[in-house]
Amino acid sequence: MLASHCGRRALPHSLGFSRACASSTNSTRTTSTPAQYPRADALNASLSAHPATTIGCLVAAEIGSIYGTYLGLSALHVHVGSAFAMAFALNRALRRVKTPVDMVVAAGLAQAFPFLSRIRLAPVFVAARERFVPGREIGARTQRVLGVLDRYGAAYFLAARWTGVASTALIYAGLRAGVDVDALLHAAGLSAATGAVLGTWAAAVVGSAALFPLTSYVGGALVAPRVARALQRV
Repeated sequence: MLASHCGRRALPHSLGFSRACASSTNSTRTTSTPAQYPRADALNASLSAHPATTIGCLVAAEIGSIYGTYLGLSALHVHVGSAFAMAFALNRALRRVKTPVDMVVAAGLAQAFPFLSRIRLAPVFVAARERFVPGREIGARTQRVLGVLDRYGAAYFLAARWTGVASTALIYAGLRAGVDVDALLHAAGLSAATGAVLGTWAAAVVGSAALFPLTSYVGGALVAPRVARALQRV
């Protein structure tokens, strides 16, 4: 009954009733407050305050993750065959074909983990583009990409990597079923040893995709602000 009366005009003499209505309204507003995601907000703050440094740290973190995974596989003497290298190359060639699948997976991730879509990446790419290529008109394809980033945020990046892992595994299984990859590499002038190195490197790239959420947070939210402050002191 109290909530139903709160929309009415409070009487001048009913001070207590007005306070009760205000308290009820405040509690309703409190419950409708959007969920807080401190890690996503920290990454957004770094992207907004230091866009170039943050992007550089994100790229450096991903490269470091790939090299670290490769060194770990090599130290453990885990050698992946050349078929995996070819599967990786074919998957890269089919990136545009699997874009609709990436978007479906991104929508699911954004719904399951809302903090991913809260990480705003499109404005950063626009700002970086204006800085390095000022005055150039944004093409239709770039606008579509920015629209996807604005809608799904980091969920799209994560979806693209995870679908890449899945499609690479499927292509690898198909190649292993009946394709002599070593013979194809030999015909192209590449040795089996080179194919093995390429296969291990491809496995490192694919394996590092699983670490993308961690490397993004560490590189973007933790390392980038410190690097920016250090550069300002120089």
